Amino acid sequence: ALLRDKDFVFRSMWGAEPWKKWPQPFQLRDSCFARVRDDHAKHQDVSVYFQETAAGTHCNTNWYEGNPGDLGRSGWVHPFKAQAPALLGFDERIDDYCGHDAGKSGHAQACVDRNLNILSLYGNRVPYNICRNLEWQVCAALGLIPGQGGRDILFAKAPNTLDYSRSSERLGKCTGWSARGYEWCKKDGYATDSIFFLEVCLFHQICRNGAEVFQVEVGQVFHCDFDEALFNELGQILAERVPDTLASPLPPPSVYNVHMMRCYAHRHTDLFHAYCKDDLESCDIWQLNQHWEEYGKREGRSTSCLEPSPPPPPPPPPSPAPELFQWELRCYASRNQDVLDSFCLAGNLDLCDFEKVQMHWRDVGRLLFRPRECLQPPPPPPPPQVSPPPPPPSLSPPPRRPPAQPPNGLSWLLEQGSNRAAAVAPVAVPLSPTVVGLGLVALGSCVVMTLVTMLVVRRRNAPPLDDDTPPPRIRLPVARKGTKRFQRLHTGIELSMEEDMEEGVATVHGRPNGAGAGAAAAAWRGIDRGAARRERRPRPAPTGRARSRETVEEEEDEVLAAARGGRGDGVRRL
Repeated sequence: ALLRDKDFVFRSMWGAEPWKKWPQPFQLRDSCFARVRDDHAKHQDVSVYFQETAAGTHCNTNWYEGNPGDLGRSGWVHPFKAQAPALLGFDERIDDYCGHDAGKSGHAQACVDRNLNILSLYGNRVPYNICRNLEWQVCAALGLIPGQGGRDILFAKAPNTLDYSRSSERLGKCTGWSARGYEWCKKDGYATDSIFFLEVCLFHQICRNGAEVFQVEVGQVFHCDFDEALFNELGQILAERVPDTLASPLPPPSVYNVHMMRCYAHRHTDLFHAYCKDDLESCDIWQLNQHWEEYGKREGRSTSCLEPSPPPPPPPPPSPAPELFQWELRCYASRNQDVLDSFCLAGNLDLCDFEKVQMHWRDVGRLLFRPRECLQPPPPPPPPQVSPPPPPPSLSPPPRRPPAQPPNGLSWLLEQGSNRAAAVAPVAVPLSPTVVGLGLVALGSCVVMTLVTMLVVRRRNAPPLDDDTPPPRIRLPVARKGTKRFQRLHTGIELSMEEDMEEGVATVHGRPNGAGAGAAAAAWRGIDRGAARRERRPRPAPTGRARSRETVEEEEDEVLAAARGGRGDGVRRL
């Protein structure tokens, strides 16, 4: 009833300016739910505020912004060591519950240290007003306040002990704390005591079990069964009989029943496709409500869901926190500066209280997914891929060469010429016939000169024909059939005869008898001596240089001629 009374203090506390009453006559333009959350100079549709609040859009925010230190830093979410239920009450009762001395600074920090969540906005980016207060209460009812870990709500003063009569000493009397002081509050503002009265009434309105809030004692847990329909009804109460000063007036009550409108769209495929883009979370609730009011009711459409939505599954039981090894605790402390500063003396990892570091990881770090892995240096880049070298070509064994022969005149020269030609064969140079002719002439000249040189050298290097050095063996050519063969064995000339040759000589000449018997007998004696033994007579020592090869050949010719002339096969020229 007090919320519906437009003349009561509760209705005037929804102004856009912090800690200032909503001026009368009430206009939506001047209300907090018609202003952008972090930019009060801009206006927004009223439905935006109630839709975002019911969905818990801004629950994950820093509700301590504006306080000293990291606690009040924008975007900071405090890491609680355990579940931190929401706490409401008068300021002095909250200080007692958190163990803080009243009147001293650190009111919010004391409660945070006790793992208790309170609303303490003092910043300018998102300033405090009753719209932020209602957001925080809905987040507490949904269990979405950072660190809350459930839907627990506590009261530092029992709600059933509050005096809601108009003669109350604290309701609407500017008792408690006000941003602009007591005198200004009495004239045009409100204070924290009136806010606690309003918070209890708001829980009574938006919770299905709202009546139970007046049965809760100090420190007893209260769970709000949040009802979106009752929350939308609150929006209608606050906008009741408010002049339409915005481009989009406050919709009728049914627009705020988001669940019903989603069922309305899900049941009818044309609406689901047109207003939800085939996604229930993207439904345009305002357009669906207008369609229901203007066409759905007349066409007999239904807003009931196709199937009752199943209850949400119970949250899984918390798993036991694993214990970390000491080296893991060192890594955890090195990765989190606040842990290093709080539990390690002078920031030295060797002087850490690892029991407290373990407790911080179990109660805070594990729940907030804080890093606990040691930083590893980046691995070196992999070596570049180098293709293996191609296998060496298989080499066939070299062809076997005949044993080397000593150089022999023309053949040696031709072989050398062929080797040089093979060495330069890969270079193909076109030659004219004239060049080829000159080359052949030069080659022939070289061959002749080489042969002449070899003959001269060979003659000069021939050994002298003396008694100590045997001359080379020379086989004389055969003049005719039956000619005897002479061999030069030493410095003298020796005639030898085989048996068939001896028989032939005997047949021609016969044995000596008659005329000429003396000469024949002498010849036969020579033959007999040559056949029976070899006689060697020493050659008289030359008086000059050794005989030349031409002299030796002339003597051989004379011996041969003598043999052919029939002067006796046993003649020996010394």
